[in-house]
This record gives sequence, C-alpha cells and structure tokens, in this order.
Amino acid sequence: MMTNIAKLHVKDTSKDTTYIRPFSTKFDYDLFRSFLALSAKLGFHINHLQFTDPCHDAVLRSTDEIYVKQPPLFNSSTYPNHVWKLKKPIPGLRIIPLRWAETIKETLIYLGFKEATATRFFFKHIPNDIILAFPYGENVLFASSETSILTELKKKLKKRFSYKDQGELKKIFDLNIMNKPKHYISITCDDYVSTLIEHFDMTVEKPILKPLPSKFDFTDNSSPYLEKNTEYHIVLGYLTHISDIARPDILSYVNLLSKYAKKPRAIHFNATLQLLGYVFTTRNLSIRYTYKSPDTIKLYSSGSEILALNKTSFTYSNMILLGDSPISWYSKQISVFKCTSLPDAEIFAAGVAVREVDWLDYLIEEINYHSLGLMKKVSIMTNKPELRFKESNSYETFSYKVKVRYAIVQEALILKTIILINIPDSEHIAKILTDVIPYKKFLTLRKKILVKDSQNRPLYFMEDLSSEGLN
Repeated sequence: MMTNIAKLHVKDTSKDTTYIRPFSTKFDYDLFRSFLALSAKLGFHINHLQFTDPCHDAVLRSTDEIYVKQPPLFNSSTYPNHVWKLKKPIPGLRIIPLRWAETIKETLIYLGFKEATATRFFFKHIPNDIILAFPYGENVLFASSETSILTELKKKLKKRFSYKDQGELKKIFDLNIMNKPKHYISITCDDYVSTLIEHFDMTVEKPILKPLPSKFDFTDNSSPYLEKNTEYHIVLGYLTHISDIARPDILSYVNLLSKYAKKPRAIHFNATLQLLGYVFTTRNLSIRYTYKSPDTIKLYSSGSEILALNKTSFTYSNMILLGDSPISWYSKQISVFKCTSLPDAEIFAAGVAVREVDWLDYLIEEINYHSLGLMKKVSIMTNKPELRFKESNSYETFSYKVKVRYAIVQEALILKTIILINIPDSEHIAKILTDVIPYKKFLTLRKKILVKDSQNRPLYFMEDLSSEGLN
C-alpha cells in the first residue's frame, strides 16, 4: 500500500469538492529573518527541533470526512465501486500540513504561548525574560536568553511528540546560520551555492568580483538565440532563489535577465553563469544581525525606469532594515496602467513600503517586550518625492493607484507613524535592488547590507579590490 500512497484520491465530502484546498506551505523568509534579527538583538540562543513524524502526530478533526479510492493491488472484488473512509491520517494527504500546523499551534498555546496576528510567530512572557517560537512544517525554532529555559520547554514537548533535537541552529532551508549569543547572528547561503557549482560542473578559476561587467550590453543583437531555454531558466531560477533568501545585491541583475527569459541569447546565458560565479566567489558575504542593534526600523523605497527589450518599464523596490540589517527586500515591475512616470514610480514605492512595514510594527507591538519598546519606524526616501509630500496634500497624476498610495503616505505622516529623512542617492540602498549601478557605488551600497563572515572559508578573500578598476 505504501508504494501507492501518492496515487490516493482525496475527497472532502463536507464541502462537496473534489480536492481539499491545500494548506499554504510557502516559507516566509521575511518573517524568519525578523525572528533572527529580534533573537540577535536580545542576545538569544536558538534551538532547532525537527519533528520526526508530523503525519502521525497530526490530529484529524471530527468534521474531516476523508475518502480515498481503492489503491492498486488492494481492490475489493466484493465492493469494487466503494471507497475507503480514513480513521487516521496517512502520508500523502494534502490536509496533513494544515492539521499539523493546527496541532503544533494548539500545543504552543497550551504551553502558554501567544500567536502574533496573521503570522506564524509565537511568544511567551516569563519572569524577566521571553521565549520566541517559529514553527514551519516539521521544524520549530525556539529562542531565549537561557539554555535552561529551552531545555525545560523541550522536556514538555517530548511528552507529546517525537522529535530530533538539532541543538543550536546552524542550517535550515538552504541557509547557513552562525549564532553567537550577545554578539551576532549571521546568515549565508554558502553550502547551497557550492552545491550548485558542483551540480553545473563549473570551475571558477579566477575570482569574479563583479556581478557583471560595467558596460555589459543586454541588448547585443549579434549574440545568437539559445536553441533550448531550459538550462537558462534553471540557472535563473536558482539565482532568483539566492537573491530572495540572502543576497539582495544580485536582485537587480536577476530581474533584468528575467526579462529575456522568453527568448534568451547566448550572452544572457553567459551572464547568468557569471552571476553564479560572482555569488560563489563572494559567498563569505553575510547578512549580520547584531546584539543590541539600534532601536529603529528603517525603510528604503525607490522607483526606477528600466529599458529592456526596446521597451521602457518602471519598477519599485523596498528594503526594510531592523536596526542596521535587512530583513525584507523586493523589487517588482509596475504595470503601465498604474504608473506613467518616474515620479509616479517613486510615490508608488513609498505607498507600498508604508503598508509593507505594518506587519513588523504590529509584531513588535504585540510582543510588547521592554527591550523592544523603543522601536521607531523611519521611511528614508529620495529628495523630490519627499518635497512633494511636504509641500502639497495632493499629487497630480493620471493613475488612481498612485493617488491611493500618495494618500497612504500622507496619512502615515499625519499620524506620525513614519518620519521622512532626506538622503542622497549615494546612500540609498534600495537603488541596489533596481538599478545596474557603477561598480564603485555598488560596493559602497553593498557594504551597508552585507558583511564578510569570518566563520566561512571562501575560495577567495576580498581584501584588496583596488586592482579591479573601480568604475
């Protein structure tokens, strides 16, 4: 039977639908990085528990009437047109992740934890301390200042579940974690990138210190089209994943190369390989969250105009810093129906950013821990939009979406939930998410978000970049 479990047909009769709506299992890296940043700021130890049999431990509800087709080799000759009704969960059911998430949630609440609104983040106040919990799938991370507190918690969980104690968090979801309580927590994707280099049988003979050459021509029509796009899409997918989890410095290049995914040329494929080589060379760069980091939430937003495929498009990017380190970043293209000019793009980005940071603000408010009580939200923007927000209560544009986002920023300014600060473009780190910028400026901005992690053993150490011709 076990060999045929993946073929079982599941039906939820209570809703009369063919398939049960699957529970979303997408990993929230923004929330995970927030968990690490708060743990680092408070000087916490982080323990990693991996539950060994979530299918067995998940509890089906009395309303879960789940039927399965008779699997091959187990067909009943007496009742050939009947189905089985399940009494216990079995592997392969799409409802299991949902029921397991509910089970672990109920257990944490029973142990005194509270769930932050609309997140998978749990916390528990104890005398003079707090415990943070971050469950995902069969993994649960616990953080506290004392290992004895975590040991006692694990004993209570052992009575209910079977799990493997992975000890201090070191690796999870393609990320390498280095935790030095009351110093810092750093994250890299060192092992993941090294595995990719081996997978593609690449040899990086010289250090690749630039993502792409300064004068790289994406529109070189002399380069032939690729006969097959599959490998290009695969490499681009891996690079997208890397830029999402730990390397925001390559996001602008990945987005630009993605515009040529439909009909890539050889020059574009070579660019993806160089970008992968760059990430491998600089894989000792990490995001570092420090102990007692500044009590600020900084918000960088930017709009950009990009030329690709002989078309001009607008993008917006945002980066949220908890203290001095990034916990969230993204860059997206804006529809021509929503944005018609660069000022529109800047205002669109600011409006999205104000809403985007709300979840973090609510999270810190709900935790309500004395060491986090001084957190403030700061929106850092370029000069022109900032002047517009101060001088006028309205903004003339053809786009209704831009007007809405303009109003969102105005409301936040009136309520004083954000502060606008003038910064020059040379310090605007959101520019690294959207623009292909000169190498010297690229290095300056990269140093503001990534640092060298001495715990990793990179192939090359970037001690002297002066010979690379910064231009």
